[in-house]
Amino acid sequence: MGVHTADDGVFVRSVASRGHLGGLSLAVPMMLDALDAAGWSNIIIETVGSGQSETEIAEFSDVRVVLSAPGLGDDVQALKAGLLEIADVLVVNKSDLPFADRTNSQLRRMLKLRDPDRGAPAVVSTVAAEGRGLEDLHEAITAKRAEFRDRSDEERLAARLDGFVTRSVMAEFASRLSSIDRETRDELDLALRSGQLSLDEIVSTLILRSASLPSTISRSDRSPAADA
Repeated sequence: MGVHTADDGVFVRSVASRGHLGGLSLAVPMMLDALDAAGWSNIIIETVGSGQSETEIAEFSDVRVVLSAPGLGDDVQALKAGLLEIADVLVVNKSDLPFADRTNSQLRRMLKLRDPDRGAPAVVSTVAAEGRGLEDLHEAITAKRAEFRDRSDEERLAARLDGFVTRSVMAEFASRLSSIDRETRDELDLALRSGQLSLDEIVSTLILRSASLPSTISRSDRSPAADA
């Protein structure tokens, strides 16, 4: 990626996740909308890792590419159920290394456990350092993107907005929850340990306390729709 940062028509921006689980920064959806509005037709997002819970990318991307490599032990065992479910294209990079064929076979076997209604993802072998397999990868991504584009613009927009609203609500709730004073939290912890309150009762109490706190959303953070 570093080789192409100065190329015409290329813009690279690093964004910290700031501890947010799911693989994406909370700012990513708004950045995507801004780049799309500015006319960038091809936008590539690299998530922070390949953990099982890092699947939020599925809400905001046309095509999901999951990258693996041979020699990483039984990582494919868990290439992790969540990632295999959202993948449109599976890539085995460094396919010139030993055990590449085994990794490829493991992936194909695991795909048999995938929900058949999602369709079969493409499986591509590459050697990125030598440029091998990149044309096949490009063709696979292009084909999957064409399938996605068959969905109506209204359907895709509705899915994007639903994900954006959900993430925003969760972020607001987390911010309010962290604002609850330590004394209150300690009292609730003690009540839970002593059995005075159940976990469900603690959760309900925290939700009610959080709802009574002032919003952390500034006027500038609100969407135009909020002011309509």
